[in-house]
Amino acid sequence: MAKETASANAVTKVVVTLGIVLLAQALLALCLVSAQQLLVPRNMPFGVTGPPSPVVAAVASGAGLDLTSYPSESAATHAAERGELYGAYVSA
Repeated sequence: MAKETASANAVTKVVVTLGIVLLAQALLALCLVSAQQLLVPRNMPFGVTGPPSPVVAAVASGAGLDLTSYPSESAATHAAERGELYGAYVSA
């Protein structure tokens, strides 16, 4: 009788442990899936020099860029060095 009780306790522990592992895997999968959904850039600061271009406006709306106009290439470069921009489009 004692062996049957010990065997039943062992089976219960294994089932509970497997259930906890399954729950942990489900939470990990949920975290990974939700993290991949947020990889779209939003309101990224991006500098533009020169006259307004319809190409730049189209890319900005599709890529989630927050455009800021700068009077010259050096001003845009200086802003990028200060960390205010992720990049700049310099028209010739």
